[in-house]
Amino acid sequence: VSSGGNAKKETAKVPRVGKIFDKASDFTYRLNSAKTGVVIDGLKKENEFYENTYTVVVPAEIEDFPVVEIHCIKSSPYNTLKNLVAVELPPSVTLIGASAFSYCPNLRTVVLPNVIEIENSAFSECKCRQAAPERASGQQPHSSAWPAWLHGHHLQ
Repeated sequence: VSSGGNAKKETAKVPRVGKIFDKASDFTYRLNSAKTGVVIDGLKKENEFYENTYTVVVPAEIEDFPVVEIHCIKSSPYNTLKNLVAVELPPSVTLIGASAFSYCPNLRTVVLPNVIEIENSAFSECKCRQAAPERASGQQPHSSAWPAWLHGHHLQ
């Protein structure tokens, strides 16, 4: 998979709070159906219910494939991740699945560098107040589920 150029864009960073989950071994994942990228299916259970505050920084690549989708950050969409406070996604992620970050009541900061589609209820029951969307000029989300806290942001 080629990025189409050699220039690297610097992406916004979330404040690193508490334990940092940022390695491929921290997540469950699979190849997408086209076998061109990785889909994150969640944190491994032993990480999901970590007792203290933590931050998730999704790696840009896993096993030489770009991470392109966050299906869910939890092993079950019904689990509550009360200690997750910040999430940073790499520019390769363009889709956030339904209920991916729902029921993360203390999730306050999310960096979405290149997300194009957010499925229904992706951020329900979250208290997100800060986001750092950095997107190619003219791109707009393809979902009415685009979180209210992002509405009105000028996406560049």
